[in-house]
Amino acid sequence: MLGIPNYEPNFCDNTDTFIKVFGDQLLNTIGLTLDDYWLMWNTKENEWYNDGPVIVKIANKQFEFTAYKLDEFSLTIDQIDLNEKLDWYGLGDDIPLVWKSKPNSEINNLIGRKIKKINVIAFNFISTIVEDKINPENTGKITETGFMLHGIEFEFEKNGWLDSNNFLQIFNALDANGVTTKELKNDNQFRKINIIKK
Repeated sequence: MLGIPNYEPNFCDNTDTFIKVFGDQLLNTIGLTLDDYWLMWNTKENEWYNDGPVIVKIANKQFEFTAYKLDEFSLTIDQIDLNEKLDWYGLGDDIPLVWKSKPNSEINNLIGRKIKKINVIAFNFISTIVEDKINPENTGKITETGFMLHGIEFEFEKNGWLDSNNFLQIFNALDANGVTTKELKNDNQFRKINIIKK
């Protein structure tokens, strides 16, 4: 799947299931450091191909995250062989892809830092109906999906008290993968669920 030989994502579609399946493995990374990470890279365009998984290396394990559709998020561990040739659904050299280590300067600043906390991210998609020809009375109404599984957040040790980029969030960017190092606060659209030991 996703142009990766023998890759079988393990998708979850809600936060409770994700925590139940992966919580213990993720908790075991607390106190450990981010050693490396890889993004799928389009060598022709020299840019991140964000349909492919985001891979982070912690204590010699590969944690492989990927988003799919609007509410599905997967974690696999040590399933992807970084040396295997990538082929995006038979497109070959039309979309030449490789795994690229450390291509993001903001994430690079997190290399070697210890993980303090891990949160699962949920997101409530809010939209306004612009036009409804069948039911015109709905035009202008606000709709919400409710909080859906959206991604994962690693909180790292700060590099000085002014440091606000001590997070790594890997999330669903509308059927693709997104990453950021900035903290997003809980609000009516965004919620974080801290993974804690039972």
